[in-house]
Parts: sequence; structure tokens; C-alpha cells
Amino acid sequence: MRIKLFYLQKLNMLNLITRKASLVLVFGIFFITSCSSLNKTESASNKQQASGPLAEIESINMLIEQDGHDEALLLRKAELFIEAAQSESLPSSRKPLYRNARNTSIDGITRFSGNTQEFNRILNDAWSFEHNSGVRLLQARGEESSTERSLNKAIEHLENAIIIQPDSLSSYNVLSTAYYSNGLYTNAEETLNRLLEVSSDPDRVTATNEKLAFIYLESGEPGKSVSKYQELLKENSTSITIRHGLINAYILNNQPDKAAKQLQTLTDEYPDRITYLESLASVRYQMFETGVDSLLKHNGDAANIDMVLENLLSQINEITVIYDNLSENSLMDEESIYNAAGYHMNGAAYLKDLKNNVELRGSNSDLIDDTEVELLGISLSYWEQLVDLNPDNIEYLYTLYTLYNRLEMFEEAESLEQSHNF
Repeated sequence: MRIKLFYLQKLNMLNLITRKASLVLVFGIFFITSCSSLNKTESASNKQQASGPLAEIESINMLIEQDGHDEALLLRKAELFIEAAQSESLPSSRKPLYRNARNTSIDGITRFSGNTQEFNRILNDAWSFEHNSGVRLLQARGEESSTERSLNKAIEHLENAIIIQPDSLSSYNVLSTAYYSNGLYTNAEETLNRLLEVSSDPDRVTATNEKLAFIYLESGEPGKSVSKYQELLKENSTSITIRHGLINAYILNNQPDKAAKQLQTLTDEYPDRITYLESLASVRYQMFETGVDSLLKHNGDAANIDMVLENLLSQINEITVIYDNLSENSLMDEESIYNAAGYHMNGAAYLKDLKNNVELRGSNSDLIDDTEVELLGISLSYWEQLVDLNPDNIEYLYTLYTLYNRLEMFEEAESLEQSHNF
């Protein structure tokens, strides 16, 4: 049966964003280089430019060496680095120039703290240019046929944006989303871990760790996802989304007992939420199925088979109770009825398989027989409801016909056969 996962978080949508020029560079101090290093220009390519922005930068460097640092010169130098970067046709070639532009701006902010707005404006404009270029390419990929080349170019733009503003939450989020959407889970994880290195804001850290936990889940690493969600839950015990994520991680990590414990708590807190009740039924069926498979695998060799059987039948009984309550309150749609029918019918089949392949003695054998028939009867009532809802559905009709015969209700089987021309 399908295990129902619910409320899976989605990574952020792509949006064009423009920073305000007055933004304070909270994390800029970590990227300040020594004064001497700023007198050197990091080369963007092997070719040297005899004129243009880089030549003017060299002239500014000479003036600084002769007369000392000047605010206007540093502003102009930062602008020239960005001008040189954006004259490069390949976004990947801009990285060293953007690094120099940022270092120059941070140097200016440090030396001339009374006027940080202009240095911030220069960085913010360059950041917006690269970030929005990356976003536009990703949006175009969604509208047109995707190409690896356009994805790589979008990634290069976003990497440039991060070089310019290393604390840019939005750029990290868009970049990790781009990787995630294209199945590049390892790259998405690396991007989010880089964000954690430059972010100390508690809300950011929590949101980023939630994304990491989700990506672990999606990339087939449920064990890492469980660990991450458990860490998050310790500090965010009331977060519904984290609790949902942990439940899904437990399910995919084959820990249905722990998932059931969390779901039982949620159903106690929110008794009217059908999703929790049906998810609990799904997990209890997983526990039943796993238990029967284990007994079959070991030929019924259990330390206390009476206790094992009691636990298995308890899981099925809990499922029955859940759907009885939903039915009594008229809260079941066709899918809910189908799930209930399937759980009970498959449960009966498992018990029959158990009896045929494991030596059960005395009362245990009788108990399994009685429970099998009981489950078939419960399942029958749900299949009859499904046929009433959708009388032309062949699967419903044939399953109901089979159950009638299995329960020796031959007149009902014959009537169904004649009325629908089997």
C-alpha cells in the first residue's frame, strides 16, 4: 500500500529581489583583507588590458601609494572593478574582479565609516545584477526546453552574487533550489552548508537546517534526515512542520514505531485532523506488515510468539478503530474508503500466509483464523461502499465478487456477476 507523506516543505520560490542601498553589511568583516593586498589587482584572465577599467585601476593604485587612501578614489576603484567584471562575457570570468570590488568596498567602509551608503550601493547594484540574471535564466528554463548550459550559466550568476554579498540569504536559497530542482542534491547540500557558515541569525539557521533535512530525505539519506530533524525539534518543539518532517523521515528510514508515536501525539492534540488519523493508520499497517514479514522470514521463531502475535493484531485493530471513527463521523471520501478496504483485505491475506507457513498451535491458530475472517468481513463492507460510489469500476466489482466467494456468499456473487455481465 502507498504510504501517505504529508505537508512536505517546499524550497523557496524564485523571485527577483533588489536590496536597499542602506543595507548594513553585517557579515562583511569576515571578508576584509589586509591593506597591502588591496593594492594588488587580482587578474580576471591571462590577457592584460592596456586601457579601460583595469588600466584606470592601476593609476588609482599609484595615486593611493603616493598620497594615501582617499574615499573618492576607493569608490571609483570599486566601480571600475565591477565595470571590468560586467564587461566579461562569461559570468565565470567575473569572479576575481568581483572579489576585488568587494574587498575594495569593505576597505572603504572600514576606513570611512561615516559614509558607508555609497560603498553599499555599489555592491548592492552589482549583487542585484548578478542575482536577477541568474533568476531570469532559471525562470526561462521553466518556460522553455531546459539545457545544461543555461543551468550552468544561471549558477555562475548566482555564485557571483554570493561573492559580492556573502551573507545573501536569497541568493543561497535560489542557488540551492536550482541544484535541488535539477537533482543535484549534493550541490544543494553544500550550498546550504555554506550559508550556515556565514549566518548566525537563529531564524535563518533553523530555516536552512530544515531545508537540509528535507534534501537529505529527498536524496535517499533518511538517516541523516532523522538526525537533523531531531536536532531541530529539540530547539523548536512546537514547530508543526518540523514534526511533520521528522515523521516522514522516520517512515522512510523504516522506523514506523517512532513515526506512530509522533503521529499518535498529533492526533491527541488535533483529533479532528483526518490527515493525521489516516497517516497513523498507514504507519500502523507498515508496522503490521513488517512484523508479519519478520515472522515469515524466521519461520515463526520468536522468543515470545504470543506477545508478537498480540502486537501484530493490535496494529490491525487500531486501524479498524481509526476508520470506524472516521466512518461514524462521515469523514471518509472515496480514497479513504479504498485505503481502509485495502488495509483490511491485505491484512487478512497476510494472516492467511502466516498460518500457512508458520506452525501455530492451539489458541493462536484459532485466533488467526477468526481474525482473518473478521478482516475480510470489514473489508467487504468498504468494497460494497466503493461499488455504490462507482458502479462501473472494474477493480471494485471484481474485488467485491472475489470477496463474496471467499466468504461463501455465493448468491451475492452470482447476483453481482449477472448484473454486471462478468
